[in-house]
Amino acid sequence: MKNNLQKLGFIFLTVCCSFFTINAQTPTVEKVEPPNWWADYSINPVRVLVSGTNLKSAKVVADKGLTASNVKISANGHYLFADVSIPKNQPVGKYDLKITTASGTVNAPFAISPKIARAGRFQGYTPDDVIYFLMPDRFADGDTSNNDPAKSKGLYDRSKGRHYHGG
Repeated sequence: MKNNLQKLGFIFLTVCCSFFTINAQTPTVEKVEPPNWWADYSINPVRVLVSGTNLKSAKVVADKGLTASNVKISANGHYLFADVSIPKNQPVGKYDLKITTASGTVNAPFAISPKIARAGRFQGYTPDDVIYFLMPDRFADGDTSNNDPAKSKGLYDRSKGRHYHGG
């Protein structure tokens, strides 16, 4: 009887361990936003959003001089936020954010890009920034069957300037 209980206990333990091993999946990274930041930029640290799977309880370590802090993870483990600090004079190049859980490790790619030259790039508001706002329902009403759509029932009234005019 005692041997049978020990065998059953061993089988139960083996099944439980197999279950947790199968269900404990390695984290994945699908997207990093922003994928890069600029060297010696005034906004530092930069908040990075990592989208993926199995990110619950993850730890983030940045490499080559970068540091990651203030890690927040969504309840479903699909989103991870981290503040990445970039030291002054950090070389331009590719870096990794190492994301580690109990089930494994994955690298999230991140890059530091060269600083953008300011000359001739930031000129303020010009006529090139104007977009003409066109309201096509103020012109000829070519199809009266769609004048009072179910989505905006009762807003069709051509006698009122701010109501829908058909079209």
